[in-house]
Amino acid sequence: MQVLVIWMFAVTLGMAPTMAEAAVEAACGVDRYEPNDARGRAKSTRGKPVEARVCGGDVDWYYVKLEAGTTVEVVVEAGDEAAVDVGFYPPRSRKPQGKATRADGRVVVRYRVTEAAKHRIRVSAKDGAAVPYLMTIRPAD
Repeated sequence: MQVLVIWMFAVTLGMAPTMAEAAVEAACGVDRYEPNDARGRAKSTRGKPVEARVCGGDVDWYYVKLEAGTTVEVVVEAGDEAAVDVGFYPPRSRKPQGKATRADGRVVVRYRVTEAAKHRIRVSAKDGAAVPYLMTIRPAD
């Protein structure tokens, strides 16, 4: 029933998710960035921290506009760094880039920006449990 209600609401707004996406969102819980389950649906971080949740079968995509010559860190705090995967995708890249470290309940991806453009970030859960997270993007020290 929840899936049907979510789908009907999305149809009304003209942004109907697939039935599979709707089922995952109903099980995981919808955050304010949904639908952002595909690279083409990436949501802007607007330069602010992102509070969201992800679970098995759900993937969250975001984008941020960055200037060339800077080094940034994408920090995802999830309570358990083993619970999430984080990928940083420069323009036109299909493979995640940057150096990732895991410690103290967070994943940090560091990347040297070589092109002024939109860069995408992918957050996914490693298992089926719902994982709330806080993502920030900051200049590297």
